[in-house]
Amino acid sequence: MKKVINGAVYNTESAIYIGIYNSRKELDDMRRFTEELYRTRSGKFFLLLSGARNPQYHTKRNEPKIVSLAFEEAQNWVKEKLSPEQFQTLFGLPEHPEKKQNMHISLSAKTVHLLNQKRAETGTSISELIEWAVEAQFDDIADNEKE
Repeated sequence: MKKVINGAVYNTESAIYIGIYNSRKELDDMRRFTEELYRTRSGKFFLLLSGARNPQYHTKRNEPKIVSLAFEEAQNWVKEKLSPEQFQTLFGLPEHPEKKQNMHISLSAKTVHLLNQKRAETGTSISELIEWAVEAQFDDIADNEKE
């Protein structure tokens, strides 16, 4: 199923399936419902809701419904509906947070130029420069949220 919400595409065919919660009612119970959590390739979370006669769980055409979730809403959903192990896998720190992991990213030509310039000036690897910049940015965000 596919839906565009605020310009973002949510597609169960191409998204990563994370988990399912169902109301555990009998199959013929009108109150039975299912919630399936997905994450798009760009990291956005959404639920596929189906089953109940409640408008919260289906469209006017009685089709399953897609609802986007903010990051915090997805965290809460996983905490409430899935296992602690699944929460840790999705949102927790890796078992060895200091261990390096490879990642493919695209940066603007200007950013690449600045990184290369700083690397030449300081002798610091590009990976370290990016880590420092990201950590500093997130520290600034956390400090601003506290104020």
